[in-house]
Amino acid sequence: MAAAIRFAFVRGSFLSFSRGDAEAAARVPALSLSRALRDRRVLGFLAVWFGVTSSSASDRSRSARTAPSVAWQAHIGGFLAGLLLFSLFDPVPRAAPHVADASLHDGTNRG
Repeated sequence: MAAAIRFAFVRGSFLSFSRGDAEAAARVPALSLSRALRDRRVLGFLAVWFGVTSSSASDRSRSARTAPSVAWQAHIGGFLAGLLLFSLFDPVPRAAPHVADASLHDGTNRG
């Protein structure tokens, strides 16, 4: 899930609502970790995900005698690993720092 948010909010990527053909979507670079952590949508997703996971963990601890336990610690560890290590496995090279993120443009030139 965390690896997916690095490219889910980039216009034209596979998970974007405004993507073109699959070949073009496969070449869209993911957000860098620093840009992702400055994006309000990503931060909102992180807050919701950690809130749901924490809530689930506290619910499981209260009913541990009756329900099998889910390893919520492993879910959090995997989530953080995906968020932090995604760049190592991303086959699309990241755009140069001076190139603007495509998700920030709406196609108009505002000079």
